[in-house]
Amino acid sequence: MITLRESIDIAVPPGVVYAWLKRLDENFTKWNPKHEEFEKISGGLAIGDTVRFCETVQGMTYNVRGTIVKDDADSSGFQIMFETSAGLGHIWFIGERIVSGCRFTHVEEFGKPDTVFGRIFNWLLFEVIAKKRANWQLIREDMAEDNLCLKAILEAAAPNP
Repeated sequence: MITLRESIDIAVPPGVVYAWLKRLDENFTKWNPKHEEFEKISGGLAIGDTVRFCETVQGMTYNVRGTIVKDDADSSGFQIMFETSAGLGHIWFIGERIVSGCRFTHVEEFGKPDTVFGRIFNWLLFEVIAKKRANWQLIREDMAEDNLCLKAILEAAAPNP
């Protein structure tokens, strides 16, 4: 399994970040100019709901459909997890309370677990079938850019003390 992780500290409480993410249908295209569409396929943005989003990064279009499988939040932070329809990708949004606000972590996982079968499957998928789409550096740079954009949006909207 390939796991990419990017974190950033945002000077707002985790609840503010969580509330913004819970309105992703309204906020997705505002998040980053590369984000093109977000659609609620079934229901809303709760566990079990299906969504689709589309973004283009350096000419590569990612049109992703899947289901929200985890959505936990309390005063110390939150975890939201999305699983792609094929079950080969997971996107995590994690918020942790820190002294200065929220440490936001964006995690993307691709492929099968690290077993003999998983390693063979992942090699075939990422090195043969979908090599161009499996550009881990490009995806990781996009995740870091998304984090910077989110920080700028939320800190600009936060009231000054």
